[in-house]
Amino acid sequence: MKTFKLYITVLITLTLSVSYGQHLRRKASFGISYTEVNDSISKANSLPDNKGILIKKVNPNTTASDLGLLKNDVIIKINGIDVPDKKSFFSSIENLRDGDPVSVHYIRDGKENTIEGSAVGKPKETSEYYEVIYDEVKFRDGYIRTIINKPDNIEKAPAIMFIPGYMCYSLDNIGRHPYGQLIDGLTRKGYVVMRVEKLGEGDCRDTPNCTDTDFETELAGFEKGLQSLQKYDFVDRDNIFIWGHSLGGIEAPLLAEKNKFVKGIIVNGTGLYSWYEYLLKMIRFQQPLLGQDYLEIEEMMKIYKRYQYEFLVLKKTPLELSKNKDYEKILQETEQFDGKDKIYGRNYRYWQQIEDVNQVKALKNSEAYVLSIWNSADIEAFSEEEHKTIVDIVNHYHPGKGTYLKLENTTHSLAKVDSYEHGIENHYNYKFIINNFNTKIVDETHNWIQSVIGKTD
Repeated sequence: MKTFKLYITVLITLTLSVSYGQHLRRKASFGISYTEVNDSISKANSLPDNKGILIKKVNPNTTASDLGLLKNDVIIKINGIDVPDKKSFFSSIENLRDGDPVSVHYIRDGKENTIEGSAVGKPKETSEYYEVIYDEVKFRDGYIRTIINKPDNIEKAPAIMFIPGYMCYSLDNIGRHPYGQLIDGLTRKGYVVMRVEKLGEGDCRDTPNCTDTDFETELAGFEKGLQSLQKYDFVDRDNIFIWGHSLGGIEAPLLAEKNKFVKGIIVNGTGLYSWYEYLLKMIRFQQPLLGQDYLEIEEMMKIYKRYQYEFLVLKKTPLELSKNKDYEKILQETEQFDGKDKIYGRNYRYWQQIEDVNQVKALKNSEAYVLSIWNSADIEAFSEEEHKTIVDIVNHYHPGKGTYLKLENTTHSLAKVDSYEHGIENHYNYKFIINNFNTKIVDETHNWIQSVIGKTD
């Protein structure tokens, strides 16, 4: 039995960054390139065994450089804990924060040494075009990091909260990633732009880990960030917008439904119908493009439909489903199942709760203006019809508040391409993606927001 390969993801004098928050310290930057010690490394360096971390490079202005560690040093303990492999090394440094005491036991030139010092925080973003503010919001027993880009020379400006897709990673220091270029472009247009870290990412403290978080909890975290935008005296509180990409485009209407102060939302590369319907349509759309035989697709769909129904609708756990041999193969080869409770890098409840989302209700109850942007070379959010229907729903309940935009030859990663085939060919080519960011999406967002500002219901 064959299974499917699925695409559902996918990236001078400087203005100083500012920190408002008092509870969050920066995560530390250890600052080395490294590899695990193996037999050959152990013999070449006369090591007692093949355990430890060999430093291949030390980056400047980091914890390692401050401690005086050098290339070819072999780290064997951090803060008294053995680090025989990459996993244990990462575990020993992942929770270090700026100023924390650090002790490293290492081998250099065949001799063991111990050095002590303090962890160095990761650098903060800066820009010559705007101020970067590091703040925080309280969430349950912890704090979520927020990052706000504030244009220079403004008293008050419209604000945009950006929500990314489903994957778990920090939005801090993302550089030329498409999200970074989008956020930078919008800030240069004169908007305050906020990023809210997903729970457990970046500098967040005492929050659930992103990969363990369900959809409703993640949405609650974003809501805290959105509501905090109203506190800044440089934000035009009458003109607060949400920009949601991919799964973020599902979350944006839900937030606008509950928070009536939101003036408008922009959704891009997203969907409207249930997650169950989406996945079945996606199989039939993507697989021929990826070279799968039509008959093989249809035969596999007989099993895949049952599997997704039991998972998303009947709410069976992945462990329950894995007892079925056919489902077990799907889980292992297609769903990136970790053998416990994660599928596609998220807790299974995340996907089951998305299945229960009622976007039509959210669009009806929200008072926000809506811009729905469809990328015509998007093989993940492939349905132009759904993007158009979002607008139809908005205009049905709120005449004149919905706008549709087709962004030609643009992929889910916001890259400009020549065709679907060109997009598929460069789907995982990060260099291509960042070098071909379609800046038209910034211009179109700006034009639409300007058309909405000042409108009254």
